[in-house]
Amino acid sequence: MTSAGVGNMAPLGTKTVSTRLTVAVPGRESVTAVSRSYVVTPGYAEALRLRLRTGRLLTRADSASATQPVLVNEAFVQMFLNGVTPLGFTLDGLSTSGSRAEVVGVVANVRKDGPGDVDQPELYMMPASPLRHDRDHPFAYEIPRDFSLVVRTGGNPVGLVPGLREIVRQLRRDAALDDVTTLEARTAESVRTERFAAAVMGGFSAVALILAAVGLYTVLSYRISTRVREIGVRTALGADPRAVAWLVVGDALRVTLPGMVAGLAGALLASRLLRALLVGIETYDPVAIATAPFVLAAVALVATLVPARRAMRVDPLRALRSE
Repeated sequence: MTSAGVGNMAPLGTKTVSTRLTVAVPGRESVTAVSRSYVVTPGYAEALRLRLRTGRLLTRADSASATQPVLVNEAFVQMFLNGVTPLGFTLDGLSTSGSRAEVVGVVANVRKDGPGDVDQPELYMMPASPLRHDRDHPFAYEIPRDFSLVVRTGGNPVGLVPGLREIVRQLRRDAALDDVTTLEARTAESVRTERFAAAVMGGFSAVALILAAVGLYTVLSYRISTRVREIGVRTALGADPRAVAWLVVGDALRVTLPGMVAGLAGALLASRLLRALLVGIETYDPVAIATAPFVLAAVALVATLVPARRAMRVDPLRALRSE
């Protein structure tokens, strides 16, 4: 076990608590803020690998501090402080005893409700008082009744479960770990609907691509069959077979290029309707938009390969006698 912590904020959970507080900004008027607030012990941020932007994380030594140390996220800073670094700012309204809290660090935003969630102002504060005098113990703090235990380990996390259950039982005999899972499994579960929708859309897209290729091949084959006499005359007059093949390919490009342009325009318009399914992806993905024409061109090239080879092998005499 490399790090561990306890808090009432479970990643991809449903429980949130909003707190109304006042931020004392030096040299300016106080700012009123409404933010999600979570009670966490030292080690919780390390276990979740919250990215520290400035300042420091909570430590066990903070339990003896005269002020209550608090972490805020980037959304809190941008929404209420106009981007001003809040290190050392005091907050009123977090403690019922009237003591002030002090901002000691700023962490990156966490989309607690899933990848499709929008960034919300959040703060993380220490428990009010330690549960026991041994502050070096990782679970030596008074924790909420409904809590989440987060553990990071370099080995198999399943092997730690029995020991963790025993530690929790020793601290609180009425507590139990009733939902033990990995963060990877919880993340996969949170996007299961989106993944299913993406898989269905991918399947339909593959079928559409196959149908487009078959249809393109059929159209080009028919167009070549109607030009057999023309190809025979060209060949009889000494035309190079490769030039004839390029003639077929050029004719195919004249058919496919307008369709490619129309398809790209339709894709740009349809992307607005699919915004809800594009989790973590920009609406206009430049890589996808740049790749699509090349994929369509490759399909067109493959679809014209057999007709082009057939045109190169046309017998001039047979072509002239066909009509």
